[in-house]
Amino acid sequence: MTKSAKPSRRLKILLIEDHADTLETVTLLLRRSGHEVFPTACCAEARTAADSHAGIEAVVGDLGLPDGDGVDLLVELKRRFGCPTIALTAYGMEADVKRCAAAGIDRHLLKPIGVVELTAALQALAPG
Repeated sequence: MTKSAKPSRRLKILLIEDHADTLETVTLLLRRSGHEVFPTACCAEARTAADSHAGIEAVVGDLGLPDGDGVDLLVELKRRFGCPTIALTAYGMEADVKRCAAAGIDRHLLKPIGVVELTAALQALAPG
């Protein structure tokens, strides 16, 4: 992720990633792209942040989390907020992609990913 992309619309994004360096980098790049980002490292933190920040407009999350299943968490948060969800993960087997699609997760993106590609996916899914 080296390029920066300016979003056509600023979004409130809940980011869930248990790898500290990846969490820091993706948060920084999304913020540089103009988004408001709430970084979290696990399911529990994500639920707390979701309760604390009204108006979440998108959720980007890893699937392999230390305290729960990322697919289940993304589905839960999508249901709560009615917002798009993106799985940003290293789990790229066909079964992983199918499981995400069957669960209603809007996009399945593989790490590593460029900020331009991630921002484009967010903008394509963003409401309004």
